[in-house]
Amino acid sequence: MSLAATLAQYLQQNQVNYQLHPHPQTQSAIQTAIAAHVPLAQLAKAVLLESPQPSYLLAVLPALARVHIELLEDLMETPFHLVPERRLQSYFHDCLPGAIPALGAAYTIQLIYDDTLLQQPTIYIEAGDHESLVCISNDQFQQLMKGQMHEHICQQSSSLVMISRKFV
Repeated sequence: MSLAATLAQYLQQNQVNYQLHPHPQTQSAIQTAIAAHVPLAQLAKAVLLESPQPSYLLAVLPALARVHIELLEDLMETPFHLVPERRLQSYFHDCLPGAIPALGAAYTIQLIYDDTLLQQPTIYIEAGDHESLVCISNDQFQQLMKGQMHEHICQQSSSLVMISRKFV
């Protein structure tokens, strides 16, 4: 269980009280929530998007949701596409591929988060290693997100809803 060095430094600089929450190794946000016994709505996953300029945007949303790219493109007035996983290492150098922390400011990446995360008492984010989560209170999540864009940017898949009802 390890915390990405960049993330650890960022949390320390912002005086965030957090707990590391270990879990068996997983490869997706839904698997992580199930393995860690964390409600899907409380696990904030990060999706890195790129626009043609090029500029990058980290979309943060609940594990069960998918980014509503068309809505995001309308909000930001620019087209976006997902950054391929093979390129993520150059932006998140101290994280394993696919274990992106949902704190863009730690990596100097612009961020937008989904409003539904504000309704959760506790937020869990990837620690950078596929085996641990950072657990923070809603108050601390809001402190870290202060000044960041937020909107309802996600859509849920009906098949994912069925998965969540079955396992969580």
